Amino acid sequence: MAEETDSGLDESFEILDVRGTAGGPLGTVMNTVTQYLDKYPTTTRVVLGGTGGYVTGYVFKTVGKTAASAVGGGLLLIQIAHKAGYITINTSRLNRDARRFERRVRNEMRQNESAFTNFARRGEEFVRNNSPAALGFAAGFLIGLST
Repeated sequence: MAEETDSGLDESFEILDVRGTAGGPLGTVMNTVTQYLDKYPTTTRVVLGGTGGYVTGYVFKTVGKTAASAVGGGLLLIQIAHKAGYITINTSRLNRDARRFERRVRNEMRQNESAFTNFARRGEEFVRNNSPAALGFAAGFLIGLST
C-alpha cells in the first residue's frame, strides 16, 4: 500500500497483524506447541502428549516428595526444639501475622483475578484445539505420578 504525503514523497508501509501475540511467554509456548502438533497425526500427538505428561508427572512426584520431607522434617525439628525449651513460640504474634498474610494474599488474588481467568481461558482453548495431545498428557501425567 502506498500513500502520498504532503511533501509529495511516496511512502510505503505494511500493516502487521499482531493479534494474539500479547499472551506473554506462556502464550508464545502454547502457540509454538500448537503449530508443532498440527503437523502430526492423532496417534503421534497422543504419544507426544503422553511422553511429556509422564516426564512431568514423574518430576512432580519426585520434587513433591522431597519438598514434603523437607517441610515435614523442619516442622518436626521446630516442635522438638520448642518442647525441649530451646525456642519459644509467640502464638499470638504468629496468629496475628498469619491473619495479616491471609488478607494480603486475598487482596493480591482479587487484583490478579483477570490474569487467572485469562490463563484458564487460554488453557481451555488449548485443550479444545489439541484434545489428543491433552488427553495423552493427562494420562501420562497420572502414570508418571503413580510410578
